[in-house]
Amino acid sequence: SATGAECGKLHSQTRFVCTLSTKTAAIEIPVQTCTKVSQIKDQLSMMLGYIDIASFDLVVKQGCTFKKLLDTDQVQRKMTVRGITDFSPKRHTYQHPYGIIGCGYMGLKTAMMLSHYGSEDFILFDRYDRVGGHSWLEMANKTTKLQTEWPTYHPWYGAEWSHQGSTKCGGPPLTQEIWPTRDQMLPHFQRTAEEFGLLPHCHLQTNVAEMEVVGKLTDMDRYYNLTVDPVNYARKDVQGGGALEHQLGGDPD
Repeated sequence: SATGAECGKLHSQTRFVCTLSTKTAAIEIPVQTCTKVSQIKDQLSMMLGYIDIASFDLVVKQGCTFKKLLDTDQVQRKMTVRGITDFSPKRHTYQHPYGIIGCGYMGLKTAMMLSHYGSEDFILFDRYDRVGGHSWLEMANKTTKLQTEWPTYHPWYGAEWSHQGSTKCGGPPLTQEIWPTRDQMLPHFQRTAEEFGLLPHCHLQTNVAEMEVVGKLTDMDRYYNLTVDPVNYARKDVQGGGALEHQLGGDPD
């Protein structure tokens, strides 16, 4: 058994459920008797999007008033949180729109994800005259086929959009070609951009020439200044030669 100073190093293993309440919501958190208020505040901060822990306090009922708990106090079974209204993380609002470079598979998917979760403030840039991306518009030729099964690669793949009962783009691809060709793939990219409302956000035939980072990497509101130029790239339809050789500088006209 521990004695003296060793006793001070021991932590209680007794566990209980702590209830945190605001004026409109309540949650329950399993804790140990030795859990400190500072630990609960750290967890709440992360859960709510890393809000400042100094912006809220934990208080307990004491007679007809409330007592503010210190960070070093042990947690109580019932505590009230002052300084927040509920336990839902708030979406951070940026001063500038999201910028997505490229209207290929990942560019469209990123835009779809932003839209799905409530943000329509984004812009896509692409040097080509249509969506689809460099791999399918330029590197592929008429005989190129997808090397990954179409049911797990289609642009609207994901539990958010491709499930039984979904209707956009025809829902999950149950009867389509497993390894489609380039000419079968490109219309799917176009249809995805149209049916998910992405085309108004696309700045096609636009080259991102330079990017300047404004602010420190640790700044929540850092942003990027982009320098863009209009371009008119002609796409090749045959194999051979450098992939970008015919594009250098683009077509000035």
